[in-house]
Amino acid sequence: MLALLLGTACPVDAKRVRPQRQVRPLVVRDIYVELKDVFDPSVPGENIWPFRLANQLHVRTRASVIRRELLARPGTPSDTEQIDESERNLRALPFIRDASILKKTNPDGSVDLLVMTQDSWTLQPQLGVSSEGGESTFSAGIEEINLLGYGKYLSYFYKEDVDGRSHLLGYNDPQFLNTRFRLTSTFQDIPTGSIQDVNLERPFFAQTTRVAGGASFNHFQKMEKVFEAGNEISRHDREHVATRPFIGLWLNNDPMNAVRSTLAYRYSEETYHAQAGTLASTLPEHTTLSGPILGFSYTQADFIKETFIEKTGRVEDYNLGHDAQLAAGYVSKKFGATETSIPIALSDTFGFGNRREWFGLFTLGASNRYKLYEPDQVGGRLYNALYFGSFNYFRHLRDDFPDTGVVHIESAYLQRPDVSNLLSVGGNTGLRGFKNDFMTGNKTVLINLENRFFYPREVFHLAYVGGAFFLDAGQAQPQGQEFTRKDFHCNVGAGMRFGLSRSSEGTVFRVDLAYALGPIQQANRWILSISSSQGFKRSANTYAKYNAINSAQ
Repeated sequence: MLALLLGTACPVDAKRVRPQRQVRPLVVRDIYVELKDVFDPSVPGENIWPFRLANQLHVRTRASVIRRELLARPGTPSDTEQIDESERNLRALPFIRDASILKKTNPDGSVDLLVMTQDSWTLQPQLGVSSEGGESTFSAGIEEINLLGYGKYLSYFYKEDVDGRSHLLGYNDPQFLNTRFRLTSTFQDIPTGSIQDVNLERPFFAQTTRVAGGASFNHFQKMEKVFEAGNEISRHDREHVATRPFIGLWLNNDPMNAVRSTLAYRYSEETYHAQAGTLASTLPEHTTLSGPILGFSYTQADFIKETFIEKTGRVEDYNLGHDAQLAAGYVSKKFGATETSIPIALSDTFGFGNRREWFGLFTLGASNRYKLYEPDQVGGRLYNALYFGSFNYFRHLRDDFPDTGVVHIESAYLQRPDVSNLLSVGGNTGLRGFKNDFMTGNKTVLINLENRFFYPREVFHLAYVGGAFFLDAGQAQPQGQEFTRKDFHCNVGAGMRFGLSRSSEGTVFRVDLAYALGPIQQANRWILSISSSQGFKRSANTYAKYNAINSAQ
């Protein structure tokens, strides 16, 4: 299978040239917006009464929403790269199925832009039953991600799992008060507490955005479980409060290789309480982190367009250029913190490929706190340090058929972690033939090989139907123990894929049946997984639950 997926060698091009902005000055005379409904009556098979009824029930995105996302303006200078970026920004909106911008040159040398978009179906009742790693979840609710055509998001969800019942209310506004500010908010009532999360920010919405800023607030109270070998060994209550105001600046004048800086102040407080039966050795210490953070980023714009990689019926934009982040802060007891330390975080994601048949993505990074010498504090060492890396390789195996081979490899290592920070491998982290959190420790490795294929035409103009064959392998080891061949657990499997082409974001539902190979420590070798996401993410599978309270981000 590995040879089939790789096909040919894929060396990284060491002589890769930094992308340069192709300056083609354009003066935009006028902008025309052409909005298409969810179903296009001009397409054979879509001009039937159920689809016409759906178009009548659907509130089409308003032209003003599309115009506000454009970076070009009538009467102002622009260039081809800015127009391409506007196109990517439109495709990133979940209520837009497809977007393209055509240029028409006028006799005086100016250009008119024709912006063509097609809506997704955005009013979505939710009813789902999922199962991963032997645990089942039931959920129901409703969401509208394009409220009255203004691009606002409103949702309510009910969820029932092994812990009990939850209620979630969410509201997002990507153009808050008709500005570039974005508001995101969620409020949850969960079986063991509650969660409130509010974020208002003006992000770097384009490569040429000069100033960014905003603030976030997060609070939750919940019960946390501690696992060992897939079994719960303890639990405790946790309360978290955090806020982070920030301001950001674009430092250079090269939009193809943008260098930015952010200055933030982060305050976070973690409080833990024992329950009856809590193991004393598993209860984390109370932690308060307070202090400024200075960050820098480097974004190299080198985008490619792909299809049938992680979604169906969508153009997917991937950046092969470097996206690097570096941040360092100062946490001090003088600011009300429980320690004096320097949090540091750095990461880089970059890609390579021939832009036609295959491409790959690397992610490397680290996040840690360096404790300084202080009275009553052990200093001079790194603490809660996470080192991680992932590699993804995507290859189109056939020219006439949506058939994609995927290789995913990731590994993570925790240095001097506290008792609440564990990495895990299991059914919920990419090892589909095993229970959730099957293995835990301070070091992990995960390998996924998958062949995803789809019938090339939409079924009833509503969905793409396909399947997948896969092999997963991985392990986690506790501190003080090394990786061993006998602890490498593997599974093979196959599944069905259903890509809802008219829904928001081109959601792919999967039904996977995995078979665990070799010696196992669970009752059943067969595990059925049902989910509305891929079997593994491009990164942060095994360390997704890592409590990065030491992060400088």
